[in-house]
Amino acid sequence: MNQVQFNFSKSQFDRLFPFYILINSDLKVESIGKSLEKFCTIRKTYNFSDFFKIKRPNISLLSFQDLAQLDNQLVILEKKNDKNIILRGQFEYLEKENCYLFIGTPWFESTNLLAEYKLSLNDFSIHDPLIDLLHLLKAKEISAEEVKQLYDTVNLQKDKLKQSELNYRTILEKATDIIYKINFEGFFTYVNESAEHITGYSREELMTMRYSQLIKNEYKKQAYELYSNQIAKKIPTTYFEFPLITKDGREIWMGQSVQYPQVENNHPELTSLAIDINKRKEAEQNLKLQEEKYRNIIANMNLGLLEVDINDNIQFANHSFCNMSGYNLQELVGKKASDLFTDKNSLVLVSDKLENRKKEISDMYSLKVKNKKGEEKWWVISGAPRYNDKGTLVGSVGIHLDVTE
Repeated sequence: MNQVQFNFSKSQFDRLFPFYILINSDLKVESIGKSLEKFCTIRKTYNFSDFFKIKRPNISLLSFQDLAQLDNQLVILEKKNDKNIILRGQFEYLEKENCYLFIGTPWFESTNLLAEYKLSLNDFSIHDPLIDLLHLLKAKEISAEEVKQLYDTVNLQKDKLKQSELNYRTILEKATDIIYKINFEGFFTYVNESAEHITGYSREELMTMRYSQLIKNEYKKQAYELYSNQIAKKIPTTYFEFPLITKDGREIWMGQSVQYPQVENNHPELTSLAIDINKRKEAEQNLKLQEEKYRNIIANMNLGLLEVDINDNIQFANHSFCNMSGYNLQELVGKKASDLFTDKNSLVLVSDKLENRKKEISDMYSLKVKNKKGEEKWWVISGAPRYNDKGTLVGSVGIHLDVTE
């Protein structure tokens, strides 16, 4: 009979062997691991055989001494009233307590059972691969040569993992964009070198700060609501653009992608990649100012401007054109310009000009028209093809001058 001495407390046992079962000399259950309690209701001081049967090796457990037959063997237990609950492990004799300790782990055929029994990664002990190899050797399931090969393989994989982690760290530190982690309270738990360079704060300073301290005040509420919602609903990825305020007070626009942790743990963190989009924002702002400038010019100039699509349907008219025609913008949009303003005698000329636009030809001409009141007017029209942002012809634009007088 093996004699193993453990000096662990109950809490230590729960951390190391969360699925253990302790059996006394009367075959009564003394205690079980915290994770086993989650899905396997075992009344303590009741007979072990009332709850489990030993599937491997096939023995009849009649007395405490029968457990000695299981020394140095892989044991498979099955719960009597639930065949989905199978434990694999081995029995160890504790001389001081005169008890047998079963140390094992559950064996589920489907990951769906983990959710059904409300188990997570935190309910399982963390094993060192070398310890697992020793268990295999003790159980005499494989040869010594096979153990050596596995040992070498494990060491090789550990070396590769270390190198991979080193490469990963190097990439994070040398990245030109900000990469950081925060806990669910918003405090930084990791920042790379770029975070220091861009924000102007040292790593030590950042590690005492919340990420929200770097966001411009007008955007803090929106950021808080976005990330609170992400945490509450466990949204995998979010994207947010905001001005970051550096230590010296400069404003830098950042485009930030935040990842919610996909693996549960006791200290969950959000991982973020923040890219400097300041040049793009400046270009957008300049373009917006230019558009506003030209829109103001068009809206307030004394010449009437009219935009139509390829089929002569009105899409836009400025204030001056509305005054010239007598129609407001709502009355014009969607109507055919030739139907509103042109009589039969001028329709041929208008049709020719529309064909010129389709051929991407610009020209100037005078035209007799009628306004909303039915009054005859003469307009001088400068027409040109109109293109979209991709350079595709989408219609025409005309500048109109009333020369009736």
